Order: sequence, then structure tokens, then C-alpha cells
Amino acid sequence: MVLATFSPAADAVDEGVGTASGNISLTATTNCTVNVSINAASSTDFTDVPLTSFDVVFLDGDPTDYTFDIPVFDDIIDESDETLILDLTYISGACAIGLPSSFTLLITDNDDTPLPIYTEYDIAEVTTEDADGNALSIDEKVDLTGIAYGINTWDGGLQFTLIDNTGGISVFSFDNTFGYTVTEGDKVNILGTISQFNGLTEVEPDTLIFIDGGNTLKTPTEITVLNESTESDLVSIENSLTYVDITQWLGDGSSFNVDLTDGTNTYTIRIDDANELSTMPAPSNVEPFVLMVTGLGNQFDSDAPYTSGYQLFPRYADDIELITVLEVEDATQSGIQIYPNPVTDYFIVEGQQNIISVELVNQFGQVILLENNQSNTYSLNNIAAGVYSVKITTNNGVVSDNIVKL
Repeated sequence: MVLATFSPAADAVDEGVGTASGNISLTATTNCTVNVSINAASSTDFTDVPLTSFDVVFLDGDPTDYTFDIPVFDDIIDESDETLILDLTYISGACAIGLPSSFTLLITDNDDTPLPIYTEYDIAEVTTEDADGNALSIDEKVDLTGIAYGINTWDGGLQFTLIDNTGGISVFSFDNTFGYTVTEGDKVNILGTISQFNGLTEVEPDTLIFIDGGNTLKTPTEITVLNESTESDLVSIENSLTYVDITQWLGDGSSFNVDLTDGTNTYTIRIDDANELSTMPAPSNVEPFVLMVTGLGNQFDSDAPYTSGYQLFPRYADDIELITVLEVEDATQSGIQIYPNPVTDYFIVEGQQNIISVELVNQFGQVILLENNQSNTYSLNNIAAGVYSVKITTNNGVVSDNIVKL
């Protein structure tokens, strides 16, 4: 299939140039008609760039490149830089639209205000913070290139994570998409300004340019704690997690937080209303189960110092893995020892694997204790005399046994 694309996908000119240009390219000669239209996300004043939608007709045997003029009016008004975004759509013929299917022209103002200078950085160079969590590069004009991760979580604008081989940063635009639809794996270039919101370091784009798609994502970093180092990184918690309170999972299409614990640490999992998980029931099972979670590190700390409020944003349903823990009747199969039995003072549970939780049920069927643990030993005293059923959950399964307290 012959593809029609913009080539290149972006350009930048001073308004004094008078006329800029764009180019449409076919991968082979053929009969093809395409339309060039102006994307509504363009910020340009069309008295400055008097361009309207038009068709381009290629005939079999013609050159495969078509260059067109873009008039640029050089006024004397001190104004912001402007962005013209053009879209390419198929009309007819033996062709299809390929990528890039949009063209972004940055028109810089040449009047009294000096042009902003965007300095090219690796992302890690502009996301450093002081001991109180204050971003050190606020208001700096930066030129960043990286891979898009996650989904767009901001209606009417943009909010996603940009990661390069040095680190990650949140991208936020309140009311401009720059004609871009967030797609994980896209490589994009951003010219913008560093800012900070509730402890989260962000870049606010002045220009966003799509480079290419389908790039390989990084392997999630396995972590045991959410902190400054996990901000805007793709991470995974592979400890066996359980719900602190499963009713926190609303599943009603709103945004909500859910706390998960490994017995030692508690993690705040943020489900955004743009995420498919927001309308799904809590991942769970009638059998004993644990969870593993992958997602993008975030922060929401409304008060300085910005050293708390760390969260994990799963990107989609597959980022939460439900693992069923099988029932095991024989304690020796899981290497579990419960001693002494009978109990005179306290009893000890000891295993070769981590003990995720211990549940104690009295002879009346009442659960009198349920504790998370996440170590290979557990001890309990101060229980009343009687016969108890003890259930120990490990990574290998669930062990049940009876003990007698004298």
C-alpha cells in the first residue's frame, strides 16, 4: 500500500520569514488525492497565517513529493509564539495515510519580547529536588525528548509521563493537546517550562512534536517503597499485596485511592477516572489471593515540605496481577511449624517462606485475630484458654491447623 505522510513532521520559523513550507510525500508514485486541514488545537491567529484547508492531487508518474507554501504575516505586535498544526486525511485513490499524519509549525514572534531559548536536557537533569522536595529547575525553559507512558488523564488537555534513559517527568497541559493523542510507546519532543504541582515535578509544553511510534518500553523497576525515586518512573511491587480495606475500591467510574499492604508497607494505589479500572470491580477471588501491581509513580502532597503523598498509578487492567493462593492441608508441605502445642504462654509460627498473614478462629467460629506479617516468623500471646483453628497464608499456599491453649 502506498502511504502519504508529512515529511518532515515539524518545523520552526521566525514570523519575519514571510513564507514557510510543508511537504507531503508518497512512498511510491500512484493516483492519490489527500486533504490538508487545520487542526483546531492550533494556537495561531489566522490573520497572521492566512491558510485554509486544501486538496492535493497526485497522478501516477508524478513526483512523489509535493511542497506547499504557508504564508506567514510579519506584524509589529508583541505576542506569544504561535503553533500551526495541519492534519492529513485520505480523499481518494490507491493510497492510505501513514505516520506522521500531522505537521506542526512553530512560528516565533520577532517583536520586542526576546525569543525563549529552550535548552536541551536529559530528563534526570531537570527533575532534581532539594531535601524538602522542592524542584530545583522551576521556570527553566527546556527541550526534552522521551517515550510516552500511560494514558492521558486530563480532559481537554494533556497529562502523561515522559521517560528517557535517565529518568521520567510528568507532562501537563491544561487546555491544549497540540493535536496529539497520547499513545504509549510514542517518541515525542517537548519544548516547555518546568513547574511543580503538589510535589510532582512537571513540564508544561509550549510545543509538542510527535517523532515516531512503537518504541520499546522499559522494564518496570521492582521496588518495596514509594518515594521521590519512584516519581514518574515505571515500577512494580512484587511483594504479595492484600487490601487494607477492599471497600475503598469504588468501581463507579470516579477517581479513587486504594491502600494495599505487604504486611510491612502500605501503598496508595490511585485509580484515575480515565482508566478502564475505574469502572471495574476490585480484582479479587473467592479463594485466598494476593496482588502484584505495576504502574507509574506519582506524588500528591499539598503542603511543604513535599516529602509524602507518594502514589502508584496502574496504567490499565493488566497492571494488576491477581494470584490465587492454593489451600494446603499438610503444614509440612509448606515448611510451616506451629509450636508449642498445647500452648501455655505463647505460640510461634515459623516457615521457610514469608508468612503473609495469620488468622485465628475460636471454637465458636469467630475470627478473633487477622494480622498481616511478611516475615518468616510470627508469635502470639495473651489468648484465652480454648481450642483454636489457625490459618497461615504463605506464598506457597494456605496452611490450617488446630492449637490448644491451656
